[in-house]
Amino acid sequence: MDDQYSLIYVSAKDKAQARKITEHLLRRKLVACVSIVENVESHYWWRGKIENETECLMILKTKESLYPTIEKYVTEHHSYEVPEIILVPIKKGYEDYLFWIKKNVENM
Repeated sequence: MDDQYSLIYVSAKDKAQARKITEHLLRRKLVACVSIVENVESHYWWRGKIENETECLMILKTKESLYPTIEKYVTEHHSYEVPEIILVPIKKGYEDYLFWIKKNVENM
C-alpha cells in the first residue's frame, strides 16, 4: 500500500524564515512542494492574552511518513516557542498530482 499523502501547515514569522525552512525541506526531498502564503492575519491566545500577528503560512505537500523528520527540523530551526505544525491527510486528489508528489519526495 502506498504511503498516505499529506499537507502540513506551518506558520512562520516572515517570508525569510518561510523560505529558509522551505529550502531545507526541498533540498532533502522531504517535500515535493511548498506554497508560501504571505500576509496571513493570525489571532490567537498566548499566555492568557489574545494576540495577533501577520505571518506567512507554508503549505507543505509530502507523505505522512516524513512528518516526524519535518517536525524535528521545524521545531529545531523555528523562531517560535510553539510553532504551528499540523498534518492533514489528503483523502482524495488528482491522481497525476499525487503521483508527482510520490516521485519528488524521498522514499521511506
